[in-house]
Amino acid sequence: MNLFTTNIPSFPAGLRVLAVDHDTYDLYTIHHICNQLHYQVTACSTTSEAMHFLSEQHFDIIVIETHIPQQDTYGFVQQVTSHLKIPVIMMSLDNRTCSVMDSISNGACSYWAKPLDENLFKNMWQHVVRQHLVQKESEAKGLKKRGREHLVQKESEAKGLKKRGRDDEVHVSKQPPAKKARFSWTDDLHQKFVSVVNHLGIKNAKPKKVLKIMDCPGLELQHVASHLQKYKMYLDGGIKNSKMNQKNNETQAQDQEIDETEVFFSLTDFFPDLNDDDIHNNNYAVSAESIDSPSTSLPQLGQYSMTPPDQCDDFDIFSNLTDLFPNLNDEIHNGMW
Repeated sequence: MNLFTTNIPSFPAGLRVLAVDHDTYDLYTIHHICNQLHYQVTACSTTSEAMHFLSEQHFDIIVIETHIPQQDTYGFVQQVTSHLKIPVIMMSLDNRTCSVMDSISNGACSYWAKPLDENLFKNMWQHVVRQHLVQKESEAKGLKKRGREHLVQKESEAKGLKKRGRDDEVHVSKQPPAKKARFSWTDDLHQKFVSVVNHLGIKNAKPKKVLKIMDCPGLELQHVASHLQKYKMYLDGGIKNSKMNQKNNETQAQDQEIDETEVFFSLTDFFPDLNDDDIHNNNYAVSAESIDSPSTSLPQLGQYSMTPPDQCDDFDIFSNLTDLFPNLNDEIHNGMW
C-alpha cells in the first residue's frame, strides 16, 4: 500500500515501522506506543536481524538505538539511507551535541533523546513524507538531467554532422576543378563545318543548325558557336595569319598544281670566260637543270655566228647555244625558257 499516492483518511495509520534496540524495555515501549497509533511495528535487537527483515519486507521508517554493543549502527544507517532510501531516526540516552551531530552526519533524519515521548511517534510520519517528496524530486531531477543530457547529446551529434558536412564542403571546395579537355578542330572536321555552312549559307548558319547537321560525337554547341564566330570574322577579313587562315591556305595550296620552276642564270655569270663584247652585250639564258658540267676549255666565239635574242626565235637560240656549248645535254631542246 502506498501511503502517499492513495487517498487514505486514516493516515498515518498503517505506517510500517522497524524498531532496533538491545534494550527490551525500550522495544516494549516503542511497540506499545505504535500500536496505539495504529502503526505496524517489527522489533529486533541487532542490525543483522534488521537487515534480514529489510530483505523480506518493506518499511516506511526505522527507529534504532545509537549505541548497540558490538554493532556498527552508523554503518547500518549509511547503508539503509543510501541504498534503500528509507528514513532512519536514531535515539539514545546520550544527549550530547556531538552524538547528535554524528548521527545526522551519518544519514539520520532525526535524533531522539530517551526516555521516549509519545508525541515524537505521532509526528514521525513527517519524515516519511519528506523522504518521499525528496525522492520524487530527485527522480524528477534525474529525469530532467537525463533529458538535458539526451538533448545535449542530440545537439552534439547534430553539430558533429553539420561540422562534418562543412568539412566535406571545404574539402570539396579546396579540390581544384577538373579541367575540361580542350576540343580540337581537325582538318576533316573543319572541312565538314565549312561544307555545312556553305550549304546553309553564311547568313542562315546558326550554331544549333550546324551542330545538328554535323552530328559529330563530342562536338558541343559552344564549340560550334565559337568556331562559327571566328569563321565569319575570317570571311570579313577580321582574322589574319590565324590557324583558320592557314588551314584555308593549305587547302587551297593542295588544290593548285605547282609548276616546275626553272632557275635561269646569265651566261656571263655561269661562264665567266665569255666576253660581253663577243655576244654583243646580250645575256643568253640557259636552264640550270639542263646544263652538264662545262668543259675546262671553251670554244672560241669567233667560230660561231651569234644572233641576238630579239632577232631570232626560240629554236635559233637553242641552236646557237648548242653550237657554243657542245657539252650541253640534248635535253635542252625540251627545256622551258
